[in-house]
Amino acid sequence: MLDKSAPPHMPWNPLFTEGLFSTEEDTGVNIEAYDKWISDTFHALGYRLPLAMQEILIDKTRNKKRRSGNIPERKHMYDQVCYSLAMMADGVVVPDPEMTMALQLAHDFREKVYDSDVEIEADIRHAYRPKEKINSSTVVTALLADIDVLSYAYYPDKIRRYQNGLAGFHNHIFTHGSASAIFTRGTDTIQNTGTLIGLPNKTAVEIADELDQKSIFLLHSVYKNKNGELETYLQHAGSRFPDFYEAFDLIRATVQDLILLNRIYQEHLPEIQARPGKKLTGIGVEELEGLKPQKGFRLLPRGISPTSITKRRIAVELDRAYQSQSNVPSSTKGWIAHRLSL
Repeated sequence: MLDKSAPPHMPWNPLFTEGLFSTEEDTGVNIEAYDKWISDTFHALGYRLPLAMQEILIDKTRNKKRRSGNIPERKHMYDQVCYSLAMMADGVVVPDPEMTMALQLAHDFREKVYDSDVEIEADIRHAYRPKEKINSSTVVTALLADIDVLSYAYYPDKIRRYQNGLAGFHNHIFTHGSASAIFTRGTDTIQNTGTLIGLPNKTAVEIADELDQKSIFLLHSVYKNKNGELETYLQHAGSRFPDFYEAFDLIRATVQDLILLNRIYQEHLPEIQARPGKKLTGIGVEELEGLKPQKGFRLLPRGISPTSITKRRIAVELDRAYQSQSNVPSSTKGWIAHRLSL
């Protein structure tokens, strides 16, 4: 396997503070700067495997967009790499960082990018050119195995692999996946959960349904049952890989925070839409502002931080909903204006 320790000096480029990534939209407009920052960081760290995955990712998804319609697909992967880098910079031990970051870039290859495993393997083996060839085959085999573990569908028709759905899928990941695979499933969940609000043609009810029944990583258990399946799986992962217990726990806590933010939005928007003109009593402004990013995530710029992205999406959607309202509490107006100005 690859080096499992964090580099002694983490590069944390000041580009992050220069306004290019102040909002989620900025990262889309400045995606080529994001490309370069990610590439430069991998070069600085000497990480050849994720460099190879980035090369493939850019080539295969250059013109693809996320479900929101205006965000490049590869931002989804880049943000997860930044979660890893931020955790490491904040002193959190991340499993096999080079392998993990490669997997964060490649985890959707099977479901969204390629039509056959043969093509995936051929392209990865062609792109990965380490200085020492001795272990390259072993490294690629391990990466391919993790991509398989994280794939919910088979070729050629993307047929679901598990009769008992996501429960079976996640049980398989946490039972058989590497520490990098479990960590990547967690960062994938964080990025997806942080960008649910504001999707085209999705009402709050549909989003709630997605969280409740179709969610990845068993999100619904976090707010329905404090000791739900997510905690159980992450505790199991921490037992299997005790060196990374803190990282798994930060993932759990961050997902919980994002679900709380989603709940605030879900509970208020249907009420606003159903009863236009009613006197509103507030949207939990103190609760919204009280949620601060967890360790590691606090180092991220607002356009990459999942907590900041979710808060701003809530502000955008509530601002739209409130346009026809005459009795909006001043505290709510102030919060919306503040978040939209960031």
